[in-house]
Amino acid sequence: MTDQQKASLGIITADPTEALPAGSTMQFLPVHIQGEVPLGLAAVKNWNCYEGVMLSLGFSDPTHVSVEGSAVLVAPGIAIAATHVIDPHKDDLISGRLTAYCFSIASHGVMIWNVRKVTVRPKTDITILGLVLSCAMPPNNIFRHSAITTRTPAIGEDVQILGFRATEPTFTLIDGVLKTSGNILISRGVVTKRYPNGRDSAMLSWPVLEVEVRTEGGMSGGPVFDRNGLLLGILCSSFDFGLEGGISYVSLIWPALTIRFEALWPSGFFKNPISLFEMDNRICEIDKRDVLTVEYDEVGNVRTQYYSAW
Repeated sequence: MTDQQKASLGIITADPTEALPAGSTMQFLPVHIQGEVPLGLAAVKNWNCYEGVMLSLGFSDPTHVSVEGSAVLVAPGIAIAATHVIDPHKDDLISGRLTAYCFSIASHGVMIWNVRKVTVRPKTDITILGLVLSCAMPPNNIFRHSAITTRTPAIGEDVQILGFRATEPTFTLIDGVLKTSGNILISRGVVTKRYPNGRDSAMLSWPVLEVEVRTEGGMSGGPVFDRNGLLLGILCSSFDFGLEGGISYVSLIWPALTIRFEALWPSGFFKNPISLFEMDNRICEIDKRDVLTVEYDEVGNVRTQYYSAW
């Protein structure tokens, strides 16, 4: 293991909030992810600075876990991931042959989330994950998640893309204990093109950005932060040009903000169905909600309009 590779040790448990005594409190704090990094792709040395916001996404059978993508926490028990990472496993997840987990590193250690609900935002590569905590509570019962922006970065602006790349294709579960290793990678690049209505009708038909930077396998679904440390989207695809760098495409997050889903954790906390847009800003911080107008019909279908690329 190199000095830039990390190992995490976690024990999968039942939801510990179910056993909290009456009168217990939990705090949910939105965070802005900031820090100066050089242009290009690099491994992150200090994982603790993300406080569990950046997730790796794995799929488990009774004996093994494969870590295949990344995700990001955006509200209590709610994460955003890339649909194309989940789609190949959809049938096995529905049948119960596989279970999906999200793993993250905070300053106090590993955190583990069980993926219980999957809600796809149609005609995009964005999926909303409903999570249930499956590890010990963090210190002082404080949980953190990323703050969101509806802003579209300008051409020439830097953005930062995070993702987890595992060192092995699969890891072994032994008596409920999972040991994983890998790198948290960060790519800082420049926005070169904006496609508010999609780049094309086949591959990237939803609002996306083109960023001049290389990203690697496993980073798909990883969060993309703007100059203010706010989440603006997730990584959906990339092209690697070797020594000449690469091009990465970012799904803008705003189309996923208004789709309704079932939030499961903490138990009884949310009135379902709900969207991120409908959550209190203290629970899901969204910068400048008023650029979106939303209409729900009687069966829950949604029509969202984005007024301007501010």
